[in-house]
Amino acid sequence: MTSNYHIMMINIRGLKNKIDSIRDYIKRNKIHIAIFLETWLDPKDRIKGLHNIILDIRENAQRKLSRLATGRARSGDGILVWAKTDVPIKKIKETDYYGVIKIQETIIVITYLPPRLPIERVAGIMKEINEIAASTTEVIIMGDFNSRI
Repeated sequence: MTSNYHIMMINIRGLKNKIDSIRDYIKRNKIHIAIFLETWLDPKDRIKGLHNIILDIRENAQRKLSRLATGRARSGDGILVWAKTDVPIKKIKETDYYGVIKIQETIIVITYLPPRLPIERVAGIMKEINEIAASTTEVIIMGDFNSRI
């Protein structure tokens, strides 16, 4: 049962310069699974000090071109999931905007939807996430949906 694990999620707004603080926080608070949103990592960036990365979604070339075309100076996206080595976790699915992991019988969907993502694309992603949620009895959906109402 997933309730036996300490899971944290944080909108980190840039991971590279915060690794030491994150490692200390994880250790001090006995975190089993850490989920980071808005990692701002480029494909070439290396993460030193965090091992056993389960999921690592970064800005790809197509999204970078789209971001530059809209005038955004830097990437705001990225999802990274870290877990202690003794946690029975596995990656189920990885897309540009969400990832799915499984811990024992619990499915966890983690998403980052950029603020300017077209509503049609958001609707398609939400439909996919809903189908995943309907396929199981234990599901956690979390992330940064950047919803504007």
